[in-house]
Amino acid sequence: MEKRYSDGEVLKLKKIAKTIIICKKHNMPLNRYDYYMKGGVSFKNGEKILYNLYKEGRITQIEYAILVKYIEKERYFGASRNKDFVLATHYQFGNIVITAEEKKQIWNSLNEFGLEDGDIDDLVFAGAIRAYAIENGLIPSKKLVRKK
Repeated sequence: MEKRYSDGEVLKLKKIAKTIIICKKHNMPLNRYDYYMKGGVSFKNGEKILYNLYKEGRITQIEYAILVKYIEKERYFGASRNKDFVLATHYQFGNIVITAEEKKQIWNSLNEFGLEDGDIDDLVFAGAIRAYAIENGLIPSKKLVRKK
């Protein structure tokens, strides 16, 4: 049985499509971590989900095309989904090393957010590690400053 997407979840997908357009205008890609944190659908079955939402009239043809193109591009980009490999990756910020326990907690927080293990790859996890480092003051947060 397929999951029924709420109006709120569909609205998040619409916002992601707008974000992708803005990122393209500024020559900046939307990273996988941000895509998922904004409410993106799984790369595994995303095209099918988006097609159904389009056929139901819940997203426009333009939103459908933008999101499917993003998913297609990201799905075929080489990334490791091997949990052991991803958790074994060394992350260090200055003299602070992210411990194995911290990495497990970060992985679990991604699961709690709604990502399945199969959706978490080394790129998504690296984004989560970076967010963790910013939240804990290990690195400064960089704000985008738009030129007028």
